[in-house]
Amino acid sequence: MQKCQVPGVSLAVIKEFDIHWTKGFGTADVETGLPVVATTLFQAASISKPVTAMIVLRAVQDGLIAARLWNGCHDKRREWRTSA
Repeated sequence: MQKCQVPGVSLAVIKEFDIHWTKGFGTADVETGLPVVATTLFQAASISKPVTAMIVLRAVQDGLIAARLWNGCHDKRREWRTSA
């Protein structure tokens, strides 16, 4: 944490969608010195994209969502087109 200049982190071990272990390390608020605990909330930031993708793909795999994943996203989002 010191090397990356991060005041605090929260870790969790998740297996088969069940939380098996959590622990907070460091400081949640550098001004007050409040420690990070297992229930400390953090902003999701960029981790939300791969987590959401994993949830959707798992739902497709389990048959909960019928999706045509092999049709490119370009069919729906024209402004995302890339040059060939």
